[in-house]
Amino acid sequence: MKDNIKVNGHPVVMSVHLVTEPGEGWKGSRYIATCHSMKDLNRVLRETTVPEYWCIEVEFQDAVDELG
Repeated sequence: MKDNIKVNGHPVVMSVHLVTEPGEGWKGSRYIATCHSMKDLNRVLRETTVPEYWCIEVEFQDAVDELG
């Protein structure tokens, strides 16, 4: 069973990306994973190697697959 996260009563997932700071008018981004629980997020963070000058960005997104 998933340990789903809700924000204001709505199911959400966490989208994890590696990003760079904007420079010369662009910002680099690489998709890492979509996490359904804090346990998933912690596992992804432990397993991700962050290159120099990059950082990890976590964003909440609607859990579209669970809204149905």
